[in-house]
Amino acid sequence: MKTKPIRRCALAAIILLSAAFCSGKLNAQLQMTLSGTPASSIITATFSGSATATSGIGGFLGIGWSFLPSLFNPFPPQITGGDFGVFNFVGGSATISINGSTQSMSGVFLQDSSNSPTPGLERFGTTGFSYTLSSGQVFQWTGTATFDVSGKGLTFSDFNPGTTGAIPADFGGIMGRLTIVPEPSSLSLLLGAGLLGIVLHRRRLL
Repeated sequence: MKTKPIRRCALAAIILLSAAFCSGKLNAQLQMTLSGTPASSIITATFSGSATATSGIGGFLGIGWSFLPSLFNPFPPQITGGDFGVFNFVGGSATISINGSTQSMSGVFLQDSSNSPTPGLERFGTTGFSYTLSSGQVFQWTGTATFDVSGKGLTFSDFNPGTTGAIPADFGGIMGRLTIVPEPSSLSLLLGAGLLGIVLHRRRLL
């Protein structure tokens, strides 16, 4: 019975590993993947994919998505506060192209629904660029950048692994996906521990 939690960890790790390596196969969505090591406050954000706006009019700063906490609640309450959970990049670089016009992204915002200035709205997204939204615009982003959550007293251990699945942006219907996954070194250790637990469990049954 003691091996059940380990087996669950192994299964979860396999699912997350598959999501990380199969992300290139996901079409028509902007994908943001957050990764890190458990004790580190430095988070790596990787951007890939493209999506097309299905509606919208007006000017916007940045882009964001909202989702139901019951589906996936990745962030601790203290991540938000009065600053809307904005974290500027401290390393690397990432860009977003809107109908062929490229701009740099300066950071991300990450909000917990229980501590957001606008609860449940725009739970994650990026900042540092502006555009006038219209139907048919093609959004593409790329790059890898890092940000530091130590100012909130957090480390990567405080993030819950998982994925939102494909969800539409609050404005424009632009599809996006947030995935949180341990970095390969941490994931390998988790997989190794889980698989070892399965082997030991099978030996006990024999």
